[in-house]
This record gives sequence, C-alpha cells and structure tokens, in this order.
Amino acid sequence: MKKERKKLTNEPAVFVLEKGSQYKGAISEGKYFSAFFEMFENLLATNGVESDMVGFSGCKLDMAVFLAKFLSMAEFQGTELRMKEGATHDFNPDSSPC
Repeated sequence: MKKERKKLTNEPAVFVLEKGSQYKGAISEGKYFSAFFEMFENLLATNGVESDMVGFSGCKLDMAVFLAKFLSMAEFQGTELRMKEGATHDFNPDSSPC
C-alpha cells in the first residue's frame, strides 16, 4: 500500500534530530565530523550566537549544492601540499592560451 504524499506549498519540510540520537561517542566521529563541527562552531561564533542547536533552511537545490561544496572542501582538509623544486615541463606560461 502506497503512502499518500502530503503536498506543502511554501512551508519547508523540517526534520529534527533528538539530542544525542546520532552521536555514539568517538565511533561517531568519522571522516567529516571535525570539519562539520568546526563549521557550526565558526558560524555561531561569527554571528555572536551561543547555542547547542543549529538549523539550515533553503530550497532542495541550494541545500544540495551547499552540502556538496562543504563535503568537497572537507575532503581536502588537512591535505599537505608540497612545492616541487627543480626543472619541470608540466606548464609553460608562454604557451598558455590565456
């Protein structure tokens, strides 16, 4: 039996997590935990807000882009970049079409 969908007009669908329902100690602190936690801390501090709760709202498209961009940034968090010394033939600015 199919569930009938409720159609919302201009109201956002809100999904609320009960405090502590997802966090199970250090085992919960996977690859992206620190990056997201730091983002929340920075957003709150930048706006002078002290709260244990955060919320985001937007259209599905904007939220998907926001989260995808953040995951992409978090993927490279802590990546060490080193300068290569010596001759290289990988890039010649004189032959660049720009």
